[in-house]
Amino acid sequence: MKGWHAVVTQPKREDLAEEWLRRAAVEVELQADHIQRVGAVVGTVRERAPGFEVFAPTEDKWVPRRRNGRRPKRDQIKRPLFPGYLFVRFDAMVDAHWGRIFELPGVRGLLTVGENPARVPDDLIADLMDGKLPSPKFSVGDHVEPKMGAFAGFAARVADLDARGRVEVLLSLFGAERRVTVAPTDLRLKPGWTRASESV
Repeated sequence: MKGWHAVVTQPKREDLAEEWLRRAAVEVELQADHIQRVGAVVGTVRERAPGFEVFAPTEDKWVPRRRNGRRPKRDQIKRPLFPGYLFVRFDAMVDAHWGRIFELPGVRGLLTVGENPARVPDDLIADLMDGKLPSPKFSVGDHVEPKMGAFAGFAARVADLDARGRVEVLLSLFGAERRVTVAPTDLRLKPGWTRASESV
């Protein structure tokens, strides 16, 4: 049965990995068409080798332009919603081609459970495709810390939860608190912290 799986990309190579995954999907489909045209006994080749369905969720981000002595302007760019990850759909029990993923430029590997690709819930992918972020498992006032990036391990406190599912935190830096908005997937509860209220 087909399912969604998480591909781990090389740092800042999500676009390259996505391009090659889509190319691989087309190549596999063309191979299946060729086998059918030459009249070989193929059984369910189309079912067994449909290639990879690729999904790379992004978000809009406003970034400042270089000033050049004038009032700074901002540009809207798209950036990966989950840096370092893409999602591909295939049948891990049937498709013989998923092993090719490891050979593609920009790809580091697949998230696995033992030797099998870990499956990402279909409803999570459906929500992401509809523009919905996973519901945050945090409450205002929770003590958290970023899991990765320059601020990994820094103390923070949840200040607000916005309508898009983003979490606004007060990050403790150099004796002062800075307000930062992050995805809930980039945070974890601070070890030893007991939640004061129910999750929102």
